[in-house]
Amino acid sequence: MNTLVVLFAKKLSGAEKRTLRYLSLCTLSSGRYTLLLNRGIFDCAIGDEEFSDLVCSLRDNQNLVVIPNPPIRFLGRLNAWYTAGLLLHMICNRGAYDLVHSIMIHYPNLVASLFTKHKTLCEVCGPQEVPMLFGKPASRVNNRMLTSWLRFQWLRPWILRHGHGYICVSPSVLRKFEIALDESDLSGLKSNLHCPVVPLYVPNSNIIESSFVDSSKEKLIVYASSFYGRKNPVLFARVLARFLKKHTDWKAAVLGGGELEAEVKEILIDATVSGQVELIGRVATIYPYLVRSKVYVSLITPDNYPSQSVFEAMYCKNALLCTDVGDTGRMVGDENGILTSFEEDDVLRDLERLVDDDLELTAKGKASRARLLREFPSSLYVENIHAIYQKIAKEEK
Repeated sequence: MNTLVVLFAKKLSGAEKRTLRYLSLCTLSSGRYTLLLNRGIFDCAIGDEEFSDLVCSLRDNQNLVVIPNPPIRFLGRLNAWYTAGLLLHMICNRGAYDLVHSIMIHYPNLVASLFTKHKTLCEVCGPQEVPMLFGKPASRVNNRMLTSWLRFQWLRPWILRHGHGYICVSPSVLRKFEIALDESDLSGLKSNLHCPVVPLYVPNSNIIESSFVDSSKEKLIVYASSFYGRKNPVLFARVLARFLKKHTDWKAAVLGGGELEAEVKEILIDATVSGQVELIGRVATIYPYLVRSKVYVSLITPDNYPSQSVFEAMYCKNALLCTDVGDTGRMVGDENGILTSFEEDDVLRDLERLVDDDLELTAKGKASRARLLREFPSSLYVENIHAIYQKIAKEEK
């Protein structure tokens, strides 16, 4: 099957890394894959230690297409329409694809399918994408191309019907998509929805196993996330500030940035000055911090599952403190962490309970990695996605 994978984004975060890791496995299997990237993601990937070899290999084998930046920058939506039009043209004319699998950007793929023979598969990577697909305002919309398409709301039911399949990254996103279809009188499309039986995690091949010496672990807490509403960085900062005043032998590495960055820095200013907190900012990889830390915290709503950062923390033998929402319980249990609420006092109490016994904390860290390798094999994810490809390919257009 000749498959085009379309990935558009501003930076390498969880969904983008998952896509590239999936392709790293696909290049070893049967079938032909071509990757189409925007220039920004290409530059990020080529400069990333984990993904540069993959991107170079695809390029050398002529299986990589890079959409150039608009010729004139800072034109807002005009640039978005230029990029959308160029993407539409490349999908229609680049080659005879059997399937176009789009991540993060779907309408050019859907529209292109009206003029070509290819089947469309759209991957919905988070709960915030569902209302945007249906032309509804979302709490956080940074994709100008997507918001431009939303102006044509009257077309959305007709366009969405031409999607041959939609992959939902998690069961909670699947449920949200089903509700949106019911509300839009598109219930007939539910048969086109798919959700992988397990999420994908592929360990970074550059991690040296000797790094996992338990004695090298420090009393370090890691939090890595974009700083916006549903990731709850402010809640974490408040909890951390209170925790460190009492537990002076612990430190924290806070990685990320975004619209709430100033508020996070203000809350943690005393702990930063004292040296207990290191505000790292955005980084290409969080592994160098995770191999040293004992605890990883994720307070995402409405679901921590299937966060790539949580999986990375599990692989690096971190005990987990995560909010008890969605399907988070598939990653976190009593043996490898604690599920908590969104109440500040509860999160603080559970964090203190997690670190209370150092031997038990080390055991939970080991259990995290064991659970990851046991319950989330990458081969099962790849087999599942390939089965979805085959199912869609057999259906009439």
